[in-house]
Amino acid sequence: MNINIERLSNFMVVAHEGNLSAAAKKLGTTQPNLGRQMTALENELNINLFSRHSRGILLTQNGLEFLKATQSVLTNLQHEVDAIKQTSNSLNGSFTIMGDIAVHDKIIKALFLFSELYPLVECKFVNNTDLSLLENGMVDVSVAPALLLKTPNIIEHPLLDVSVRLYASQRYIETTFIPKSIEHLSGHKLIVGLCDQGTIDKSFNYHLSDKAVVPPTKVSMGMLYQALRSGLGIGPFFPSQLVGEDVLVDVFPDLPDHMIPYYMTHHVRMERSPKIKAFYECLKQVVAFSESPDNQATTY
Repeated sequence: MNINIERLSNFMVVAHEGNLSAAAKKLGTTQPNLGRQMTALENELNINLFSRHSRGILLTQNGLEFLKATQSVLTNLQHEVDAIKQTSNSLNGSFTIMGDIAVHDKIIKALFLFSELYPLVECKFVNNTDLSLLENGMVDVSVAPALLLKTPNIIEHPLLDVSVRLYASQRYIETTFIPKSIEHLSGHKLIVGLCDQGTIDKSFNYHLSDKAVVPPTKVSMGMLYQALRSGLGIGPFFPSQLVGEDVLVDVFPDLPDHMIPYYMTHHVRMERSPKIKAFYECLKQVVAFSESPDNQATTY
């Protein structure tokens, strides 16, 4: 049942006025239009709300009960709206978020939503995942892979799983040989993204360290993308960041994605921060929308 809020509000006016003509005048509408609304409300509820007579209308017993319920619903709704407005107006100051390239789009969308809800907060994004920035208070929130070493100072909130695959440029594949399995990567130049302090390294690096004879070269994520495009080697990257990419090719298209859990993290001293809670809700909303069946543009 989808009850129109405007009809509920108009129903209360009609109930209090006891006359459609007087209620329509108060609401700035016409009597026939208001009458159709009340009839539609009765049909939606399958309840007779009014007893009509020559002078106007009276509420039936069901109508009286529904009036009490409507007053309660609209009063509670107004209280919630007032609370939201108060929270929105009370949140102010600065708020800094950091994250890596795998979740840039999610963070930016969440920031747009957060800024709409809390316009008094000045937001800043930092392209980093160094958890020491959380420790020293230079950033408030990090969106990054799960921690390699758990620490009581950092709190993790689950967010999403990000897929990683191995890529190389067509030029690199043509000038070397196509590996048939992970074990055959020992004859290739391997490049992986350099993970900052505190984040998982082996998981992000697609378990190459265990399989490869030659240790991979570690670079920043931005350098990794450019190195792969330049034909300097093979390395892991995010399929979600390669939409429309025509230079890099999937080295092992038949292998399943390697999934990396990403979390929103913050320092324990920020545990009761309303800005932390509000931004986490925005992130979850963005992730839920991206994963919904009706929105197939984003995949993990």
